[in-house]
Amino acid sequence: MKKIVLIPFLLLAIMTIAQKKVVPVSQSVLTGIPLPAGTKQDKRFLSETSARMLLEMESKKTGMEIKDVEVIYLPPIVAGGYSDDSLIAALSAIGWNISPVGTDDKYVLLQKDGKNR
Repeated sequence: MKKIVLIPFLLLAIMTIAQKKVVPVSQSVLTGIPLPAGTKQDKRFLSETSARMLLEMESKKTGMEIKDVEVIYLPPIVAGGYSDDSLIAALSAIGWNISPVGTDDKYVLLQKDGKNR
């Protein structure tokens, strides 16, 4: 009986510790763009690994290689007013060139100073 009671507490402790890696951010480390209030960066291993795997599958189509991955959760458009157009404008304002990857508009290639990101 005591073991059954300890398992939920152990799971709760693990979940609480894991959530500490989701932190508020105001600027993207990789791109340098300012981000709206309420934006969070997910630094959990599983989230970053999953993002890396997805991006690597997409990048193989164009022969690119993925180095760094940043997982960011933007607040809902209704709450923050920050949309995909806002993101494109912020990237363009600091010199990033945006090119679609193939025919899928969900993935873009960012280029700045001759470097791909």
